Amino acid sequence: KENHAKRYAADPAARQTKKARETKRYAADAAARQTKKAREAKRYAENPVARQKQACAQRVRRAATAQKSTVSPQSARAQRSEALGRSGTWKEAAKRVAGACEQERVHYLPPTYAALNLPSCLKMAAQMYDCLEQAEWATCVVCWRAWYDLPQSYTFEDILQPRGSSLTPWFRVSDSVVTGARKRGATNRWCLCRSASVEEACTYLSKNYDVDECTAIVKRLVCAERRRSVTICGECQKHVTADMTLPPPQEEMRMCDFVVDPVCCESRPGECEVAHERFQGASSPSSASDARVSRVLGLSVQEFAPAVAALTDYEEMVLALVHPLVQVYSIPRTGQLAYVGHICNFRQKVMKFLSSLPVMPRDMPFVQVRPRKFKGHPGGKSLFKVDVRKLRAAFVWLRQHNPYYFNVEWREDAAAAWESDDVVIGVTREIEHDPGQAPPISGDCLRRWLDHAQREATAGDAGYVIGRRLLETLLGEAGEEDVDFWNLARRMVADVFGHSAYRIATSFPQEVFVVALCARGILDLALPQDQGVLHTLKALRTLDTNACPLELDTFRAEVDAVMLELSDEDPELVHTGATAAPEVGDDVGLRESAVDSLAAIAEQLLQEQGAAPVSASASHQDGAVPTPDPRPERGHKYPRVDPPEVEDEPGQAVREDTPGYIAKAFPKLFPHGCGDYHGDHCGLSRSLRFEEWGRYVMLWHDSRFMQHTRFRYWLLDTMLRVMVPGVQRVFFRTRKACQDFTLESLMDQQQRRQLVQQMSSVTNMIPGSIGERRQMRQHLEAMVHQVEDETADLGMNGGAGRIPAGFCTLTCAVYKWSQLHETLLKSYPSGPSDNPAYREHYIQWQALSPGAARECAMRNAYYKLAVREPGAVAWYCALKLEMAVSLVKAMLTEQMRSDEVPGREEAKAKLAEDLASRLGEEVVVEDVPDLQQFGYVDDYYVSFEWSDGGMIHAHMALWITGAPRIDKIEVPRAKSGESGDGKTWVEIDVVPPGAEVAPQAEAAARLATFWDRAFTEFNVAKAMAITEGEAEPQSTSSSSAGLNALAGEMGLRQAMGTKEERSVRSPESLSYEALAHCLLVGLDLESEDDARCWEELHGILKGCSRVSAETLRKDLCKPSSASLSSSQGPGESLHEDPSKPSTASSDARRASARLHFVAALAEWVNMHDLHKPY
Repeated sequence: KENHAKRYAADPAARQTKKARETKRYAADAAARQTKKAREAKRYAENPVARQKQACAQRVRRAATAQKSTVSPQSARAQRSEALGRSGTWKEAAKRVAGACEQERVHYLPPTYAALNLPSCLKMAAQMYDCLEQAEWATCVVCWRAWYDLPQSYTFEDILQPRGSSLTPWFRVSDSVVTGARKRGATNRWCLCRSASVEEACTYLSKNYDVDECTAIVKRLVCAERRRSVTICGECQKHVTADMTLPPPQEEMRMCDFVVDPVCCESRPGECEVAHERFQGASSPSSASDARVSRVLGLSVQEFAPAVAALTDYEEMVLALVHPLVQVYSIPRTGQLAYVGHICNFRQKVMKFLSSLPVMPRDMPFVQVRPRKFKGHPGGKSLFKVDVRKLRAAFVWLRQHNPYYFNVEWREDAAAAWESDDVVIGVTREIEHDPGQAPPISGDCLRRWLDHAQREATAGDAGYVIGRRLLETLLGEAGEEDVDFWNLARRMVADVFGHSAYRIATSFPQEVFVVALCARGILDLALPQDQGVLHTLKALRTLDTNACPLELDTFRAEVDAVMLELSDEDPELVHTGATAAPEVGDDVGLRESAVDSLAAIAEQLLQEQGAAPVSASASHQDGAVPTPDPRPERGHKYPRVDPPEVEDEPGQAVREDTPGYIAKAFPKLFPHGCGDYHGDHCGLSRSLRFEEWGRYVMLWHDSRFMQHTRFRYWLLDTMLRVMVPGVQRVFFRTRKACQDFTLESLMDQQQRRQLVQQMSSVTNMIPGSIGERRQMRQHLEAMVHQVEDETADLGMNGGAGRIPAGFCTLTCAVYKWSQLHETLLKSYPSGPSDNPAYREHYIQWQALSPGAARECAMRNAYYKLAVREPGAVAWYCALKLEMAVSLVKAMLTEQMRSDEVPGREEAKAKLAEDLASRLGEEVVVEDVPDLQQFGYVDDYYVSFEWSDGGMIHAHMALWITGAPRIDKIEVPRAKSGESGDGKTWVEIDVVPPGAEVAPQAEAAARLATFWDRAFTEFNVAKAMAITEGEAEPQSTSSSSAGLNALAGEMGLRQAMGTKEERSVRSPESLSYEALAHCLLVGLDLESEDDARCWEELHGILKGCSRVSAETLRKDLCKPSSASLSSSQGPGESLHEDPSKPSTASSDARRASARLHFVAALAEWVNMHDLHKPY
């Protein structure tokens, strides 16, 4: 650029040439612009549609300009100089934290950080982790269920409840909703409710087992150090006699009679082994019994059937006699499994299947689904491998011990077919554009589609042809107010089909939208044009995919490209296929079907009575096509495929009450063929419902049911479908207006639609259904209105009442929590480290030296164990979230009401000033409950949810006394004039009753004054890094300059990248001992364990904190003359030089550790940027 400037400055001729060239180009451009303008004017004058398009475009531009001119920010800064002054709350918080740490770390801190040193909050947090740490893996030696048990008598801190003077614990284990301790029936509880000691359980074992067997069972199940024990649950205790024996059942089966494994097995020459089950009255064999009788009950499947236990879930499918077809997907981001659709049980052709095993690979009822993005590419390798040697060994064992396999022969040709390196199993299908399975078109998809089409048209390219046609049509049909393409599209579909319900649709099935485009001439389907839209829709649904019209393929390609752009990631793996079925909870069609049936009966009655003629809208003439459902079909999140072909004819699937079909479907879980819920029980009546039996077997002591990848989905789906037929026959009215309907009302289609909207089925009993979610919303809305009315009657908020003031989300790091990992390991016995069924397999990483390899090995162990134990992970996370909800409520109350957190009096004064301005009189504290109970969290509503990746989390709405009602404040909006004179004016809407007008800054100041003491987005980690480099305290302006200079830096975790992050230990993986000993209170350790915990904390902070290692050693060190730690490098010991003893106390050391850890954790987890301290 400098060379060109010098050349033009030195050469006048070059300057003249350049000027002449620019003048000529400008003249040519001006002429072209004039020609184009004249051409467009002529076209608009001759074409009224073009004039309408131009007018619509002008209206859109004017609306966008008006929207930009209105200043309505979503947030505002509270200019609170008093909070940042020398005597402000931020400075006071820094002083109090410095006093607790016995040294000044930062010049300014958010007031909420002062709560880190509240003894009551630290004690409550320590109690939550201590209670979870005391969870014990207990096994009932009668019913052989095993699960975690919390100490029922654990004592939690007593806190003062609002509107009362009583002290109650902030949490009770006996009141836990997750464990279900108060539910009826032992199978409905996620705990054992122990009623016998370990000694009594061992006595029962000694009475019913010989010495060697009893010793082996106790050695496997009991370990006090790892919190493993045996017991007798409360349900079984009432059946055990005084001499520690269990009598046979009388008329009804007890819970302990549903044991999966037989009590013992008797071998007979030339015959299949005979199993003796408990409900038959079988007693435990003594040591003097016949050698042909072997013990089974009480042993793990690895002990009595090692060949069957060695099978993978895929290999089990090869040997299964019945195949439950389940659609199971692997979630790419987390590796967890999920399933969709419903389950249908099929068997192979009886004459062929019962005579030989294994199944040929091509005959496996298995479908491998490849996402659309792999279409046209060669298929990958087999999704699972089969070890023929393991199959043969398992088959030999099953033929000897399982009566269902006694007459089955082994086929060597089929076994040889499985030995290939890349076996083609079943069939491979690609996701096709099936009308019933294609994802629906939503508003976001349509807008993105038309946005791409508009850009292509502007650039002069030929892409998105169908989208450009649709865009032109919608612009031509736009009215004065319609500027949203989604509204225009919904109007178009509603006009084409003649149903106004489409105007409020949230999405459209692709085939419905295609028919609408065809009717408007946007898309050509090569179908007769003289037929109606219903016939066109029917013809489109029966259209052969191989004879698809070119424009339909173009439409699908454009929509697929947009949906692929909007989607996060396609599912990559499907284990087995299943039939596609509507979701259980969607009861809209159910209600419509019920009303239509009533209308048909009413029509028949009225015709017989001659009371009223039949309405034309209530019946169809002969040959008329019924009106399609105007509601858009629900799109599937995961692709649905047809099930694999089986030998059964349609409708010949195995009935789900067939005796033995469960044991045939899962031979790995029922190796002896016993324990089937529908089996013959010698005429005894069943005391457990099917869902209760399912919960019982899921808690089987060796965890083989809980760890099975398909059984849990089969069980859940079957349980729900057992419940559905009963609850979908009952309806109830939701409004009083329903009682005004008569038989004549059913003849009117409009009144029938109203009736459908005013009734509801009891599908809210189905977990995860739409009815359940609708009921949750109704409960929350009712609670909001009820609390608001009650508090308004008490005069709170100046008579306006209270609404939820805060919203909190609690999540779970299931792959990082050290305590979760240790809790899961409590259910594993000791054994060889190369077997994933034993504890030693998952703790091998502990033998590695500190470093990146150790961290990666630890992460892999945590991940594998969490994926292997989904039920235990869900239980632990749900229980921890439940306790954390109560903890948040209690700690936030302590924090908001404590004088140790600066700003309490200022917040109360602000509230009193606000109330005085609204009430028009001076406020007396004794008369205002808002000030008397200021800061109490007295109500909350919690919703437990699972994310797309399977991560459990909880959303929490909080009612806090004294919180400002920002919804009662109307903020003036500044608007600029359209004339361009630069003048602005303030616009104030009509103020609703009970509201007031306040400027933006004042409204923000009210919120900030209250919420400053509850939470902060200020990045303390960056502030600490700036203060560390200062030789001495600087002025506020210099500190602010440093903060602003550091504000642009990204977080440490974000700057690392994925590879480097995996080699650094996350602060979320801090062990329970280090957390309780170094950060909380109440856990005292010996000198060696003390040093180990502090070294662990120091190692974590070195990788995720902005503070230097030298400062960390100084703040975390302990006065000692001990030698260097083996885990620290030269000069990195946490023990100070004896010649320079530290004056910091143990409390100050913990306070400094909390400040460093919380600051680093907040930045590590949230990765948010620096926020200015307003």
